[in-house]
Amino acid sequence: MQVMDFQDIAKLLNFSRTTTIDLIPIKTKDGRWALYKGVHKVHTSSLPFKVLYFYSAATQEDVRTAVREIGTDEDFHVVYPSAVARAFSGKTEIASHLNRAQGVWTTRQYLVSFIKDEVQTYLKKLAAQAPHDYIDPKVDTPSGFQVKTPNPVLSFLRDPESERGAGKLGVLLAEPGQGKTYMSRYLVSRISETDTELVPLMVDSSQWHTMSVEDQTSLPKTIAHSFRHFGAAIGWLEVHTAEYRLAVTKP
Repeated sequence: MQVMDFQDIAKLLNFSRTTTIDLIPIKTKDGRWALYKGVHKVHTSSLPFKVLYFYSAATQEDVRTAVREIGTDEDFHVVYPSAVARAFSGKTEIASHLNRAQGVWTTRQYLVSFIKDEVQTYLKKLAAQAPHDYIDPKVDTPSGFQVKTPNPVLSFLRDPESERGAGKLGVLLAEPGQGKTYMSRYLVSRISETDTELVPLMVDSSQWHTMSVEDQTSLPKTIAHSFRHFGAAIGWLEVHTAEYRLAVTKP
């Protein structure tokens, strides 16, 4: 998979009409960091800010140098690639240089921070449909799943290797009326309640009849439809589903 660059995020956020981030950095050190100019617009007011993006090759000295380029009275955000989240967040030396920032996010977290209300509404709706009397059934795993209990499908969906590789597909087969939809509701409710990095997509038979065949073949449109179905529509992303594909196909 390609890595999501900050400019991919900025292009999406610029569709919101309330946030604009210049796509050309005002200062940069090639391959290490880039400083972008942005503005939040609310009614007749404008709040300027800057975004300091660090590439995966950035060093502690790069962090120190980049922060010095920002005025002491300016609001700024710090964003870095998801792939280096552990190294970045785990170094107290780096954190000490960024204590003036309004926030520090991975690229994915930064995008989600702009739609957190919709995401939280969506997750609460998924959690609310959890079955009350659910018991994990016996699931045969002929495909060689490593984890078989308590629920191999849940373990599969939470597998971090699915994100780092080319993606994985699991298919649950059962006769009609055996509880596939019932289990699906349990799975998405568990993930929505306990995982902070995963947002499950739930599309059942009640939704398919309101989607065109063309929309059913588009993952971004399916995601937008699912959010709308659960009362958490993200209007500015729905209008630009082609560009939104960047966010759902890159880690």
